[in-house]
Amino acid sequence: MKQAAVIELTPDAVAVTGVGADDLGVPRRLGPQWTWNWSDLLPGLPSAQDSQWLRLAGGIGVHGGGRVTRIVTVGYDGWPAVFQPLRDVLVTIDPSSAVVLVRQVAGWPMVDDGLRVLTDHLVRSGMADGHEVVAAVTETLDELLRRAPLRHGYALALAEVDRATRRVRLVTHPLFDANTVVPPEPEMAPESEVTVVAPPTRSDDLALAIVAPVEDNPRQWRPVVLAQCAPPPGTAVRVRVALDGPGRVRFLHPKDLRTGGTTWPGVLDGVPDEFGAEPVDVIFALELSGTQDAVAARCQLVADLLALIETDHPDPAAVMVGLIGYDDHDLLDWRRSQLSVVRSAAPVAAAGVLTVLRGWRPSAPRCDFAAPVEDALHALNGSAGMRWWRNGAARYLVTVGARPPHPARQEDDLTVPCPARRDWRTEMNQLVVRDGVRRVAVRGAPEIAPARAGGSAQRRADTAWRQLGADALFAMDSVSASGLASALGLLAGYGERVLPVPLAGPAAGSTRGVGPDGVTEAPGGAAW
Repeated sequence: MKQAAVIELTPDAVAVTGVGADDLGVPRRLGPQWTWNWSDLLPGLPSAQDSQWLRLAGGIGVHGGGRVTRIVTVGYDGWPAVFQPLRDVLVTIDPSSAVVLVRQVAGWPMVDDGLRVLTDHLVRSGMADGHEVVAAVTETLDELLRRAPLRHGYALALAEVDRATRRVRLVTHPLFDANTVVPPEPEMAPESEVTVVAPPTRSDDLALAIVAPVEDNPRQWRPVVLAQCAPPPGTAVRVRVALDGPGRVRFLHPKDLRTGGTTWPGVLDGVPDEFGAEPVDVIFALELSGTQDAVAARCQLVADLLALIETDHPDPAAVMVGLIGYDDHDLLDWRRSQLSVVRSAAPVAAAGVLTVLRGWRPSAPRCDFAAPVEDALHALNGSAGMRWWRNGAARYLVTVGARPPHPARQEDDLTVPCPARRDWRTEMNQLVVRDGVRRVAVRGAPEIAPARAGGSAQRRADTAWRQLGADALFAMDSVSASGLASALGLLAGYGERVLPVPLAGPAAGSTRGVGPDGVTEAPGGAAW
């Protein structure tokens, strides 16, 4: 029922209170309460409270001065006149309202008589036409309101982030089901607990929002209670609440909560469409021909960067790393010179790259002045069935070596051209123009200086490394993993983006998956 008129018969008075329910289904008092003392309705009652209670409870009169003063009973036919003030109020109430009779005392004959007559008259025409009479109960009005069943279930609002798309959707974790009724004993209030996860970015105003998810659109969810906390980023947060009645949820944990600092629309306005570290794809092109120490140093730089990603990046899974290693051509045999000199490993999360890297062993150098960098670039451009880049990810090629690429044709020096006549400039331009690849390079000192090849070899080597490192060029003897990570934008993390609500943890589960704009989305996005 939407509204009701509650008539309370207490030891001292008769009261009429309008009761209604808000959109959340929480029953509330409507307007002022009308109250009549029993002595106003029954002028024949004694004025002393104890004597008045005695008479209402069935006593025969008042003892005083050695004699008993008899009090005239009302009689069945006299009660309508007694309750005329109540009837005048009831006719002003919406006819669709129910009438609830609440008797706070039991076994008091006079009150019982009044209750019985009042019930009879309410169902007669002309007394309270159209009013539905609900059976009399003994609870107080406040107790009735506290123990009303929940119209809607209550849940904790959470966020889920799809790892692939970084799209944010709001979900709920159920806490109390619809139609839940709290027990009579307040100390036995039902409790519910769930463990969620604080977002990986710091927020001093993380909202714990208990809502009634009455619709799919989060903007239609009805807030029950909101509190704020400031847990450390990425930590588990145990949320424990107790239900004291409709619209009355009490936080038991966490302890250090603040209330009153936000609203549900304010929380929704702070939910980003996307959340997460920017996805980055990094492909390392490693020169694997050379001394054991030189090749080991190149591989160690990659390993140090991978370790830094795991420890310092807020979301290591956002970084995908692929490997292309290149060995020297066998230039003394034409047939063997046409064989592939490229080793490759498809991009995976940083943690999975070390196994491949540790399995790569150095090979003997066969050319003094150049290495097949152009073959590595060609592999990036044309590997069938190998997907090097993700849509929407920042793309970096990091070339780590000492010797420059082979020229496509014989130049004015001793540097041998590429056996396949590949032009490293053409291959590089294709990666830049078609795939939007940014170029970073780490240049080491070759065992034999390019200048010894004569002609323009040194100038071409310098030009090649500047183009291979067009976005950032490091020297092998001074580069650091942190400097390289900075050039690749790997430690930028989340920037200023924050989530205003917790993330669904492994123990939370969820229901209702919808985007912050209210568009329903299919479930299954990975929760952080």
